[in-house]
Amino acid sequence: MSYCRFENTLNDLLDCKEALENVESKLSSSEAIAAVDLIKTCEEIVNYIKTETTANCVREDDLEEWEIKGALANEGLIDLN
Repeated sequence: MSYCRFENTLNDLLDCKEALENVESKLSSSEAIAAVDLIKTCEEIVNYIKTETTANCVREDDLEEWEIKGALANEGLIDLN
């Protein structure tokens, strides 16, 4: 079985999103702090991808980065122009 970091994390993030959207669920103080840290980390990831220039993707081994950015652009998360 291959390691699926992003697939597993996506499932966990979707669970976290659902918990944040459920206003009836109460978070402990440590979970609330972790939720804020998670949100900040997600913002950092999005900002990193938004500011990373596609001009740096010229090597063949950067193809995967192109594919990731293309997927993000298709979702409207980044502008490649």
